[in-house]
Amino acid sequence: MYQLSTDSRLGISLREQRKRARWTQAELARHAGLTAKTVGLLERGSGNLGSWDAALEALGLELGVDPIVVSSAAIWMEQPEFR
Repeated sequence: MYQLSTDSRLGISLREQRKRARWTQAELARHAGLTAKTVGLLERGSGNLGSWDAALEALGLELGVDPIVVSSAAIWMEQPEFR
């Protein structure tokens, strides 16, 4: 599975949304089908895309994609040393 490396702002936002829902990490984990350890990793800005999606979905949110970032990533992947 693809490992998503984010800056910690996404994790902080997830923590804020979890607390707004008045859930513990364990409660979010149960609703998302994850472990509390995984929720902790997400809140620190790590984790795989599937875990992010599950946690956000449990909170009624979704992961948006910035077209500029996607475009930059596509350009980066097209460079010869990455083929």
